[in-house]
Amino acid sequence: MKGFLAALFALLTLTAADAAPYPDRIGKFVSDHAQALDPATKERIANRLSEWYETSGTEVTLAIAQSRADYDPSASLESFAVRMFNGWGVGSASKNDGILVLVLLGDRNIRVALGSGYGPEWNAVAQKVIDEAFLPEFRNARIAQGIEQGIAATLQQIARPFSAGQSLSEDGTGKGFWLDKGVIAIIFTLVAVMIGFAERRRISSIISPFRKCPRCGKRSLSLSEETIHGAINGMRGKKRIRKSCSNCDWVTETEFYFSSQESRLSFGGGGGGSSSGGGASGKW
Repeated sequence: MKGFLAALFALLTLTAADAAPYPDRIGKFVSDHAQALDPATKERIANRLSEWYETSGTEVTLAIAQSRADYDPSASLESFAVRMFNGWGVGSASKNDGILVLVLLGDRNIRVALGSGYGPEWNAVAQKVIDEAFLPEFRNARIAQGIEQGIAATLQQIARPFSAGQSLSEDGTGKGFWLDKGVIAIIFTLVAVMIGFAERRRISSIISPFRKCPRCGKRSLSLSEETIHGAINGMRGKKRIRKSCSNCDWVTETEFYFSSQESRLSFGGGGGGSSSGGGASGKW
């Protein structure tokens, strides 16, 4: 009998871990599982992120929890954030421009996870935001103040210049190059036509002439997204993101799980964007 109960407990534990490998999304812009923010601060942050989304179409979302151990003890901070980012579908599926700010109070960790549309040069900017905006307040036990200050810096130093088309050098400094709005309009039109001819049920592909290959540095990357199986009857679906370079044959693939569209809409979820692991981390 004891053996049976032990096996049953192990099975239930495994099932629970598989069902909840990361925190649920409470709201589109703020998911505070640790009750770290007072209502007024939470409302200010949510309003600021909402206003930015309405203005730019770029989604930045904040998640606060206690520890990765509550969900997946085996995951690194980076892999945990990527799984959460992709499961929530942060940002636009066509631009992959979302940002997830993840604060784990019990672990004393922070991760600013960037969508796969951001080149590696933006990692340095994310690290600067963490080091200069979030961590100083966190180390003085001013968590709410640090979060509010860091969110403002994330918008100002990452989301805003990226949305405007600013190009950066490899160390994350600006080059002062801005894309002409007419060129952007033409690119989006071409992308829309390409998606229209793609196989709508199974796979969509987008070529990005402005995204550098991490191996050769050429702007010759393409992205493809394949639905391995859909999300039905309360079970998560599974997708595969493939990035490849036409110049040097560099290829990488990432698989992630996603919730059904109905459950996303119930809490104002993301647009299906994904991350390939870009961003930066900090500890206090």
